[in-house]
Amino acid sequence: MSALTRIKKSPTNSFSCELFRVRIDGESCFPDLIPGKKYLAQKTKTPQVGEFVVFLNPLNAQQILVKKVVRIENGLYYVKGNTSWATSSQNFGPVSSKDILGIIISPETHK
Repeated sequence: MSALTRIKKSPTNSFSCELFRVRIDGESCFPDLIPGKKYLAQKTKTPQVGEFVVFLNPLNAQQILVKKVVRIENGLYYVKGNTSWATSSQNFGPVSSKDILGIIISPETHK
């Protein structure tokens, strides 16, 4: 699970560069993403395999999750965490592009 804070909105154009903060609450993506640490995320239309995506849980749209994309098939994203106990697409199914809020682009370097 993660917490989101919007920090910047770009001018409207064909590719949105909206950035937002993501605070990692769980350990499912450790050691790549550290619990309690803040990261910058960017809205994007095409996440790639290996990137961490911020998305709405397909079974509970009130829950925001962060997982690594492991496969893309027919416009659906299959995701999983790094730990054996992490929830993944095996639990909630593939994630549709409409539920993806963005991708993690870097650790936040300022407070």
